[in-house]
Amino acid sequence: MRKGIRRLLPPGLLVAVAVVALLAGPALAQGRDAAVFFLQSRDVSQAAQAGDTFTVDVMAAGVNADVSGVDFQVTYDPAVLELQPVDGQMVQLNSDFLAGADFAITQSGPGTVRIASPTPGGGGGETPHVWIGAGPVQLAALTFKVLQTDQVSLGLNVFGFLDTSLRSIPAVAYGLDLALPAPQPGALRRLLLAGPAPLELAAGETYDLSTLTLIALDQNGQTYDLAGLAVTWNSSEPGVAAVSGSTLRGVVGGFTQVTAGGRGITSNPVTFAVIQAPVITLDQSDTTVTEPQFVVSGRVSKIATVTVNGTEVAVGEDLTFMATLTLAEGANEIVVQAVDAAGNEAAPVRITVTYAPPQTGSVAGNVTLRGRTDHSGVAISLDGEPDFVPVVSGADGSFRLEDLTPGPHTLRFYHQGYLISKASIEITAGATVTAPAVTLRAGDVNDDNVVNLQDLTLLASAYRSQEGDPATGQRYNPAADLNADGQVNLQDLTLLATNYRQVGD
Repeated sequence: MRKGIRRLLPPGLLVAVAVVALLAGPALAQGRDAAVFFLQSRDVSQAAQAGDTFTVDVMAAGVNADVSGVDFQVTYDPAVLELQPVDGQMVQLNSDFLAGADFAITQSGPGTVRIASPTPGGGGGETPHVWIGAGPVQLAALTFKVLQTDQVSLGLNVFGFLDTSLRSIPAVAYGLDLALPAPQPGALRRLLLAGPAPLELAAGETYDLSTLTLIALDQNGQTYDLAGLAVTWNSSEPGVAAVSGSTLRGVVGGFTQVTAGGRGITSNPVTFAVIQAPVITLDQSDTTVTEPQFVVSGRVSKIATVTVNGTEVAVGEDLTFMATLTLAEGANEIVVQAVDAAGNEAAPVRITVTYAPPQTGSVAGNVTLRGRTDHSGVAISLDGEPDFVPVVSGADGSFRLEDLTPGPHTLRFYHQGYLISKASIEITAGATVTAPAVTLRAGDVNDDNVVNLQDLTLLASAYRSQEGDPATGQRYNPAADLNADGQVNLQDLTLLATNYRQVGD
């Protein structure tokens, strides 16, 4: 829970802690710009003569941190100004950010007022802290009476500014120079620039500079109306990040300082880091597959740690990577991420792979033609399913039927000169079943699915004929050449006799 800063320690101890924190933890200052402290007058234009009063606010911008301790001092010329109490308080603290009851407000001498918050110490429990963001916030207000009209400078020093780990938050402070009575109207005197920390963008990305906090003060220390100010932006390293109008575009990895300007006034710089993050290229895109195993592969543009759906995968010397995933049925989002050794993260690459298991099955098996060594040419079809296009066996007798509806089927095996055979199978969706081994019986010369006298007569009429022979070729009948050796002889007769009077399925 965030709350006001409490538990008072002496201001000197806060400074000592801040110095130790700066020495022990300088890393905090790296990668972020200093918070901006400045003085801003509220009603100095009304202080036209001696005896008039006006208010000065202590402001902070660009903090972006949980603050647990702050110690600052305002100085002024006591011959020109006199600090006035308001409701019995020499300094009015903003209770939204500072817990006034626990602050030490001291005047170590004429023209000096110091406001020191506590730092956490002892007591255990949560470290007291308060969040201060990027935008300008008022921390305290001081009211002054004009003793004489003259030039006067108000100084602001920040001695300690700590986060909840007692590490120093870098800060820069700007005082205020006034002429009393104040000229009317006040001309632009100062531009203060602050932004969220860290300020960074990737190469190729853009940043809208108009979203930064730009504070304009006139020569009276009062807020200057930016509506009539044409702000120009500048990048110290255009080769790292280039400015066009109010848009900053990252070019290559590095750092650049950005300033805002107008009417001859240039703001304090803020630092932008341009990140050269890895770039992921995938070989795959959105797709639908019928197998549960899916291979993701691709390449990164530089050495980096790559994860696929949160699991680290190996990256080769050629910067390629590959991972095999097991998909769930339906849509599967695959996210590939990469980060280099400096912590620069690539833009994640996402694809959706839909696993749709097949709603059909398949069957594979082997068929043998008795009496032959070449078992090709057997037509395998589904019995009773005339729309099914038969497949043909290979030389080794192998066959495969795809896209079969789940359930029982009957395979039908046919080849000229052989009796028809059938085999029952049960198809399962997404699976390949193995058909029973089938051997076709030879001898059906007339193709009526019976081996009988008619087949014997046809074979006898072609007996001792040879394909292409001038003397016997006219009698050659390929249907009677049961073993397909180019001649009708005793071997064919033996095959027929073996199956004589048999009937096919």
